[in-house]
Amino acid sequence: MWLHPENENSHTKVKQRFAIGITFVTALAFIYFITSERDFFDVRAKNVSVIGDHSNSAKIGVAKQTLIAEKPKRKPIALLKYNLNQKVRFLQVDSDGYILNTDSPPPSDSSVTIVASTREKLPEPHTKEHSEGVQLALRVLRSVQSSTPELASKLRSIDANQPDKITLQLDDLTVVWLSVDLLNTGIKNINLFLKNRTTIVKPNKRNRKKTYLDARFEDAIYLGRIK
Repeated sequence: MWLHPENENSHTKVKQRFAIGITFVTALAFIYFITSERDFFDVRAKNVSVIGDHSNSAKIGVAKQTLIAEKPKRKPIALLKYNLNQKVRFLQVDSDGYILNTDSPPPSDSSVTIVASTREKLPEPHTKEHSEGVQLALRVLRSVQSSTPELASKLRSIDANQPDKITLQLDDLTVVWLSVDLLNTGIKNINLFLKNRTTIVKPNKRNRKKTYLDARFEDAIYLGRIK
């Protein structure tokens, strides 16, 4: 397209003014960004206060605006049992698998023990136990506590190092076997069985074999003695 010289000069001037305007606006935006960022970092550096125990919760207050960051307080749900150099050690663990302390006394009658796999070194506090056996045992424990409180009150230990034969020890010395494939079904069936059966044959001086309940099947529970 051909332009008259006067029109061409006018068009060039418009383009120049537009470019100058864009540059000016960009410069203003950059100055505002730098100023606001500096103000934010100055405020954050000078006016931040941390309140409370770092291991449980932290509240951060900032002048002009208040930012509250709370770290959830972790509560012990069970004891992890470790066999370390032929010595048994117990550590508190929360529902997600985080270690809460360096050592614990042997479990009481009301606490649940999770049998961890053998390892050469104990995990550090506030780190997560990622082993499949521990994570599966915690899953079992959460499921039992949420769906069957009566069974949860009888539960004393969980060994989930064999997914196809998860072993639960109840307070009356009864052993329960579950499978990861039918976990919820097995827990439900065991709970129904315990509700409808007032007593389970217990070991005596003549017969010290433990009673087992095999709930690894969808429509049946097998009751017997461990050989």
